[in-house]
Amino acid sequence: MARKSLKKRILLSFGIIILCVVGISIFASWQFRNMGNTYNDLFTARVAKIKDVYSIQVMTLKMAYAARGYLLYGNQADANQFEEDHRQIETLMPVLAAATLQAEGKRLMS
Repeated sequence: MARKSLKKRILLSFGIIILCVVGISIFASWQFRNMGNTYNDLFTARVAKIKDVYSIQVMTLKMAYAARGYLLYGNQADANQFEEDHRQIETLMPVLAAATLQAEGKRLMS
């Protein structure tokens, strides 16, 4: 009889340990999934802002190249390219400014 109760206690102890391990693993996987979704949202929002900033940098470099070409050679195509790039930057800047001046934008950029 004493053996049966000892066997039951050992099985009950292992059962409790297994249930604790399963519970902890479920909780940990839920936490990791939740944390991953949060960081995915942050990274997705940041990537859009970084792409906009990169586009502005590229357009600014193209504007400088076009201005230099127009001033050195008097080529009208360079002047037209300068004006076109300037218009594109003017349309992109308000979008980027609105995104970075909001509380969410400040949080994303920090």
